[in-house]
Amino acid sequence: MYNNKTSSFFVFLGFLVAMLCLSFGVSFFKNYYDYYKDKEEISKKTNIVNITFNQNITLENLSKKMTKVEGSIKFTSGDFMYSIDNRRIYVDGIYSTGQLSKDDYPLKEGRYLSKNETASTKKVAMIGFLLKDNCKKIDNKYFIEVEGEKYEVVGFIGRKTMSYWNNNIIVPINALPKKYSLQQAATIPFVFFNNNNNVYINNLKFDLKDILKDINIDNVSNEVTVTKIIDIEKSFYTSIGILIIIAIINILNFSNYWVESLKKSMAVQRVVGASSFDILIFIFKQVFIIALIALGCTFILHIWLESILSKVFMVQMQINLINLVIAFIFSILVCTLNSLFLLKRVLKFDKEIKNYI
Repeated sequence: MYNNKTSSFFVFLGFLVAMLCLSFGVSFFKNYYDYYKDKEEISKKTNIVNITFNQNITLENLSKKMTKVEGSIKFTSGDFMYSIDNRRIYVDGIYSTGQLSKDDYPLKEGRYLSKNETASTKKVAMIGFLLKDNCKKIDNKYFIEVEGEKYEVVGFIGRKTMSYWNNNIIVPINALPKKYSLQQAATIPFVFFNNNNNVYINNLKFDLKDILKDINIDNVSNEVTVTKIIDIEKSFYTSIGILIIIAIINILNFSNYWVESLKKSMAVQRVVGASSFDILIFIFKQVFIIALIALGCTFILHIWLESILSKVFMVQMQINLINLVIAFIFSILVCTLNSLFLLKRVLKFDKEIKNYI
């Protein structure tokens, strides 16, 4: 007597849309938030220093002199763009007088380049975690090819989902592919790790001018690039709020239709002796079963959408089971409470039951 396939299907649609919003939607926006958060973190602790000469010079010649700067120093070359399977990859050369750590790169697997390796011409690399599939495994070691030159991968940086580092390849600055190191330019950028310490940068300028004076240096300038996260956070939480509103509206609209189709049946059951508790248990069971089916369909759609984003847009996502469970519980609570609110006259006032027959 209670079964109504059409109205139940509408409730199922409401749950499906709500769960997709609260699981896939939240994960999607969280991915982009994490990516821009990465950019903010790296911009806070680095300065870009541009060295300008009155004639062209190769990075290979310049980097050999740069490693002669005294004291503690850590820097990378500017990005060199490379393509792997239609993905834009950024190749950087690094030099450090100290050991690299989690303050420099988020290590996911393996180890960091040692300080001795960063000063060498050894073909070793740290690469973005999502580039692991592009490596060749030989004798339990990973290797990746860049511009025809093979590098042994000693560490993977970034994470399984979107990360600023996922498309990066970091190698010793003196081991950059010849295609990059032999390029000639009048201005060559370097990125220095210094927590944006202006005193450090000003001292560095004098050191560089002294070391590079034999190759006619014209200017050493620096720029600070700090990505503000405030607006990104605001956009993220605004997006989450909109998703929650969409989820609630969908559940309320479709559950209203479902409850309206049940009112007459509920009133009849009250007349024949069903208690309010019986009605409550029935509503909860129906909502739970429909929500459970919607949960399974949401899980399948989640996987399918992740695959589409990965293959078509190169956006990596991962199912967050916690988000999915929260969406499931949230949907059940909203629908159950709304149903009880709409049926309150049936549940509380026996004398008004006749109005529904």
